[in-house]
Amino acid sequence: MTKTLLAVVLSIGLSIVWLVPARGAPLAPTKPSQIITLQPDPFIGTPPCTGVQLGVRQMVKPDLTTAPLVIPDEQVLVVTSGTWRTASAATPANRHLALRLFLKDGTQNQVVVVLGAGTLSDADKEASGSFRLDPGFVVRPGQTICAELANSGTPVAVNVVANGYLTKDK
Repeated sequence: MTKTLLAVVLSIGLSIVWLVPARGAPLAPTKPSQIITLQPDPFIGTPPCTGVQLGVRQMVKPDLTTAPLVIPDEQVLVVTSGTWRTASAATPANRHLALRLFLKDGTQNQVVVVLGAGTLSDADKEASGSFRLDPGFVVRPGQTICAELANSGTPVAVNVVANGYLTKDK
């Protein structure tokens, strides 16, 4: 009798655990309107980005205007994909170019979050590509995405359009 009662109690307990939904933050957007598109800053080297780096922090609003990205407190932006295109006459022809994305925090702190997504520039000094990041990288309030193209010589400017979503910071 005791074993039967224990089995029933465990069965009910496990059923409740499986039926109660988890209360965590979403791991992906649940509606298309939750997807955020970021465009590059209009000028290279705008702090905290330096040199030929372009900040990727202009959020496209529903009316197709842009505004600076503001990540609310206790939330993070998860960047999941994007596209890029050369943005400089200084781009070398017939050279391998690799996208580099940095996170910077307004001080001297920085970390590379994407290194790769490369291609060969053509004779007209043009190159473009795309990237998909599974599961993505996290941008916290106060951090900026800075982008440049690496080559065997001096880095060159690149326009990046990135996609992601806001979620609760755990």
